[in-house]
Amino acid sequence: MVLVFSIAARNMTFAFIVMHFTRQISFLTALFQSSGHVWRPRPVLEPNGQKKRTRVAFNFNWSRW
Repeated sequence: MVLVFSIAARNMTFAFIVMHFTRQISFLTALFQSSGHVWRPRPVLEPNGQKKRTRVAFNFNWSRW
């Protein structure tokens, strides 16, 4: 009885996690498609407050396409 309950609880948590991730992914893809431009990751701020050059250059190169 305890074994069945633990298996059911595990399946429920797994299903909840999968549902949550799929909902988030679908929402994010819809958001990117509605924005209309090529999705670019946000430039990561370094501890001193300056943006990383590689990420900015990557954004610039992608924006030229």
